[in-house]
Order: sequence, then C-alpha cells, then structure tokens
Amino acid sequence: MIVGPGAITTIILLAGNATSAADFGAIAGVLMAVLLITFLAFLVAPTIERALGKTGLNIVTRVLGMLLAALAVQFVLDGLRGFGIGG
Repeated sequence: MIVGPGAITTIILLAGNATSAADFGAIAGVLMAVLLITFLAFLVAPTIERALGKTGLNIVTRVLGMLLAALAVQFVLDGLRGFGIGG
C-alpha cells in the first residue's frame, strides 16, 4: 500500500535497463534507503501529530490538498498540450 503504480513502473524500468550486478545493487540500495526513510517517518508521525495539534493537522491537510489539486490541473493541461489542444 505504500508504493504506487508510478514507483513500481520506475523500478521495473530501471531493473530492465540494468546491465550489471552493480546496477541491481544500486537499485536495491535506493529501494532500501527509501523504505528506511518511510519507516522512520511512520515512527515519528505520532509525535508530529501531537506537536501540530488538531488545527495544525487541518491546515497541513488543506495546504497539501491544494498542492495536489494544482498538480492534477498541471498534469491535465500538459496532457492536453501534448495532444495539441490548448496553448
């Protein structure tokens, strides 16, 4: 549930283009580093939640929601531009 389709596709493409054991080792190393960072974030999350409080969490949620909406609009516009629709 942590990994999305984009990350899975990236790993498959990187592994498919790997030509040596060192390439596979680098990919595995980066995977393990990201997994460790994610694990540490999960460990620290309750502390951050307590520090922010209910209002702080509400603000962060809204700001990140706006960021996600802006990215979604940008992706749609880029897709339309790729098809030659729009400026």
